Amino acid sequence: MDESVKMQDALMTQRMLAQCYTEYMNICTNKSTKNKMLKLMAEEQDIQLELLGEMNKRGYLFSEQADSEKIAHICNIFNDDSI
Repeated sequence: MDESVKMQDALMTQRMLAQCYTEYMNICTNKSTKNKMLKLMAEEQDIQLELLGEMNKRGYLFSEQADSEKIAHICNIFNDDSI
């Protein structure tokens, strides 16, 4: 199996794990358990970030530079008090 495919598979696995932690954390009624799940979710997201960085460094991921006007537009939408 190609290295890029393995890394893509690892990234998808991490995303699915983070999604599961989020889903179950949202319905958890025990604060201690919820905090532990939050910590685990943060660790999974750190792994995702590391994978994305490695994939980008190796040329397996093509990240486009965000347009500053689009960023400003999105920020304005979320900062709009009328929503």
